[in-house]
Amino acid sequence: MRESRRTCVVALLVLTGIVHGAVDGGAVGCAAARADEPAPQAAPLSFEAAPVRPDELPAGTRIVEGLRCVSLAAKEFYLDPGYAGSLDAPPVRKSIQSFERADGGSGSVLLFEYAGAVPTFMQRVISTSLWGGGGRCAATPDEVVVQGNLLWILSFRYGDPTAEWVKERLRKRFLVPARRTRPGHTTAEATIWKLMKSADSRALIAALDATRLDLADWSLGSYFRGEFAAMSNDWPAAETAYRRAADLHRTLVDPLPDNLAWAAQDGLGNALVGLKKYDAAAAVLVRSKAEGRALRLLHDDTPHTAYALACALAQLGKWDDALRELADAVDGDARWFKLALTDELLAAARKRPEFRVLLELDPPPRAPLPPKPSALAKPTEPVTFDALLVKAADLPAGWTLVDGPQCMSTSAATFFVTQDPMKIAAGSAGPRPPSDLKMPAAPVPVRKACQSIVRPDGSAGSVLLFEYREAVDEGIAGFLRGYFWGEDGGPTDRYPEELLTSGRYLFVFSFPRGDATGEWVKDRLRKRFRIVAPRTRLELVPLMKRVFAAAKAEDAALGLRILDARASKLTDCAFAWYLRGEFCAGKADPTASESAYRRAIELHDALVDPLPDGIVWASLDGQGMALMQRKKCAEALPVLDRAKAFAAEHGIANASQSIYNRACALALLKRYDESIAELKVAIAARASWKDQARDDADFAEARKRPDFQALLAK
Repeated sequence: MRESRRTCVVALLVLTGIVHGAVDGGAVGCAAARADEPAPQAAPLSFEAAPVRPDELPAGTRIVEGLRCVSLAAKEFYLDPGYAGSLDAPPVRKSIQSFERADGGSGSVLLFEYAGAVPTFMQRVISTSLWGGGGRCAATPDEVVVQGNLLWILSFRYGDPTAEWVKERLRKRFLVPARRTRPGHTTAEATIWKLMKSADSRALIAALDATRLDLADWSLGSYFRGEFAAMSNDWPAAETAYRRAADLHRTLVDPLPDNLAWAAQDGLGNALVGLKKYDAAAAVLVRSKAEGRALRLLHDDTPHTAYALACALAQLGKWDDALRELADAVDGDARWFKLALTDELLAAARKRPEFRVLLELDPPPRAPLPPKPSALAKPTEPVTFDALLVKAADLPAGWTLVDGPQCMSTSAATFFVTQDPMKIAAGSAGPRPPSDLKMPAAPVPVRKACQSIVRPDGSAGSVLLFEYREAVDEGIAGFLRGYFWGEDGGPTDRYPEELLTSGRYLFVFSFPRGDATGEWVKDRLRKRFRIVAPRTRLELVPLMKRVFAAAKAEDAALGLRILDARASKLTDCAFAWYLRGEFCAGKADPTASESAYRRAIELHDALVDPLPDGIVWASLDGQGMALMQRKKCAEALPVLDRAKAFAAEHGIANASQSIYNRACALALLKRYDESIAELKVAIAARASWKDQARDDADFAEARKRPDFQALLAK
């Protein structure tokens, strides 16, 4: 069942920065947590409660006046929060406490309060300001701690005992997961990291033991031991170590980074599967999967979690739940698909028909065409700037509108302040722009608004709305695509902004990729104003990558097997229906391809699942061709008319293909004068259509006419 987690561990450690002291250890003096110890209770946290009182200080430490920051960057940020002012997201309040010990050691705690949750882009700006392009280490020792709308910068020397005391106070009193810094532990972590590539679990455990560091209050050391034990399938040792790491994190004795805290819990679930404690494993893995998805880790290993959970559920005979989890696993990562074909824990499952279809061992039944989606009603109100703004009364229960940007990236926040491409590109802190990025003219919006929405769980983001005097120019939209996404060419987890233009309006959705709030905002635009706002469906991305790979390989049989086996997941996925149309066309099944293309267009037109412009045109053109192949040229003609008009309106590069197909349909309907006029237009757009028309069976009768012969003459 369990594949070696070494590759996963390496990725997690890279992302956490466990190199050259970038990951912190912790403060001296915290008692080790017991496995059964409950999580501590928090005192109310506020800007007023956060500062240290003089009577709380350890002996020999006093509060002093002035800034005692150990870095110039921290001092300058406090005096003038740099980017914060220029990005229209200044702190509401700020304070400073400086400390001095009897031995001369000193430093400062800088505290900032923001109007809402500390914006993601602000955290990135501050980290870049303090650490440059690297991470926190002995050379750049300032620490950043964030909780809700409060942000601390602890500017002390690396591992300073006063800083560790301040963080211990935050952990114990307010449950702020401020991580501990212990230089000796950091050195050990770097040593273990260098050995990690060996995948020699015995050598790694020996290296861990050689550090002579007590694992009783060292969560990362316990996590390491769990990973090394799992490499050699020593499940009892792995369970003990993972559980210890998770307990130390949960009780805030030694908090872990989010990704490693999740990995410790996930490892515990896997170890329980290895020990055949399937009920306990399922409970842990259900929680692990939900938390992993919520964390949006850059390295998403939740397909592995789903796979382990599927194995546990299969052993418990919970077949429906096991099938659902296994589908998530194999659709999310191809390696689990291969392992599922031979895994002993799934031996009984592979005898069941539904599992055999999922694993492509048996052909699935042809997916029936679902009912036609109902079209949305006409817009209930005119599209105006004021109407487009979200009202507090519109929001779901518990959601709130807050002041100030909650953008995910500096790029989005900067664009809201200034829309001049020359100015913002010159100082961009975002992704590397493409080398051919052009600077368009800078139209000035008539009005603009930033609306930030916060959910009860603290998730936040912003919708930026701009109104221009005329329709949004493609030049500025193209510039923003390069500016926001760089060479990636589209939204990513790090730069998740989405763009939408509709007439005179430009929207920037700055939420975590696939976030429920961003999807709610787009759904509101679709339903209330019939604005074509595409959906972001991250849960389907891995599956659709597999389907798209089959399409690129021109393997129609494989593509249809995957689509049919996952039919229940893809009922309302317009792109899946488009690909089904392509596969069926490749298998010369015009009846099935026409139905699939038509369903893709129906889902788009009803705004259930809007498609990109190029796929809308391709679906229309494909449907028209399929109708022609079925000898239904009269029905094909209006579809091809729409494909031609759509291509012209949206600047589709292959527009001449619809014109050529329309000429074919007209010829088959014996409307020769119209056909030759259309064919002339197609040939003018692309000369190769002349060669195509000389042998095309659709023009067999038309080629007997002199005017066709003259047009097609060499």
